[in-house]
Amino acid sequence: MRVLAVAAGIDPDLYTPAVREVRPDLVLSAGNLPFEYLEWLVTLLNVPLLYVPGDEDPDLRRDPSSSLVVAATPGAPVGGAVFRDHHADPPGPQGCRNVDGRVVDVRGVRTAGLGGTVTLAEGFHSYTERQQRRRARRLRRRAAPGPLRRRRPIDVLLAHDPPRNVAELPRRRGGPLESLVAALTPGVLVHGGREEPREWRWGDTRVIEVAPSVVFEL
Repeated sequence: MRVLAVAAGIDPDLYTPAVREVRPDLVLSAGNLPFEYLEWLVTLLNVPLLYVPGDEDPDLRRDPSSSLVVAATPGAPVGGAVFRDHHADPPGPQGCRNVDGRVVDVRGVRTAGLGGTVTLAEGFHSYTERQQRRRARRLRRRAAPGPLRRRRPIDVLLAHDPPRNVAELPRRRGGPLESLVAALTPGVLVHGGREEPREWRWGDTRVIEVAPSVVFEL
């Protein structure tokens, strides 16, 4: 499985038709990228693209008013009947799949997503430490493998925030992301970065920092 991961800045080498030469089986985005860029990638590469939002991304909550349709019916009051259009396009880049707080199986890869960032600044995807811990616990319950539910372990955990100084932390302590990794022990943690791409090991987890793109094999 060949994976292209992108985050935190457009890679000019990918914003040309030559991106087809990468030939990935899956694209992962760790956030803070223009939706047009993600739509370009999913269109040119024609493979699944999974993403989590970053702190600089716009609101991805569905506007209730945008999914309501007025239908005129004989004998109905002025304005007709109002119903919800469940086929309306979800917010976000078209053709891409938001996995924030979700667990999905795509092409045999089980991926869990934790988007947003822990910060005191305001933003659509900015959370306090307590809020992000609560979100991480919900994701843990959805992702945790168990014989009764026949769940497979997580292959990839996709996050926007990088881990903290995990080398100095006990195995099951730290922030929301650290606790989630300790609980799920994903095969790979992919997260956004601010420097050059790098890869390292955290126990049984392979950690890949993306800035602005990296190609790796699963």
